[in-house]
Amino acid sequence: MPKTPPALKSAPPLNVPGIPVAAARAPARDRQDMTVVLGALPQETELVERALQGPSRERLGPFPYTEGRIGGRRVVVAVTGIGKTCASMITMLFAEKFWPREVLMTGTASRINPKVRNGDVIVGESVCNHDFGSLLPGLRMEYFGAEGPLGEPMPIVYPGTPRLLAAARRAIATHVPETAVQHSPS
Repeated sequence: MPKTPPALKSAPPLNVPGIPVAAARAPARDRQDMTVVLGALPQETELVERALQGPSRERLGPFPYTEGRIGGRRVVVAVTGIGKTCASMITMLFAEKFWPREVLMTGTASRINPKVRNGDVIVGESVCNHDFGSLLPGLRMEYFGAEGPLGEPMPIVYPGTPRLLAAARRAIATHVPETAVQHSPS
């Protein structure tokens, strides 16, 4: 029987009154049964690339990517470059080209938490658009509302997809950690 992952130390910020939360959406039926995996740096995607069966290197315009299969599933792996501008540009380019069922990001997120080390696995249960907030003392965020280009309220919190979160929990339950020896400390 798989081990139950540890409970969160604090609840995700989904219940804060006044913070707009994105509505859950069913996956679009016209999406391909494939996954795009992106990372800011080659070091953040190399393990996924190594796991690809039958890899082939391609280009989407000037941007290189590797395509193959993991567990029989079609997977495209690419590097975005550093920063949210590069990440959003490459994500949209690859989403437009491949119409993936999901896009996964891999990396260290600038090590916002100094306790995070290379090799640690973190699964975000929700994502917050931090552009709509200010960092307060005690590493607390204060969020403010914003409007989209058509005057509609912009969500700040995007809850994770239940199907992907369940898959992550299953993977965590069977994950066997390895000691990373490429960086210090191990």
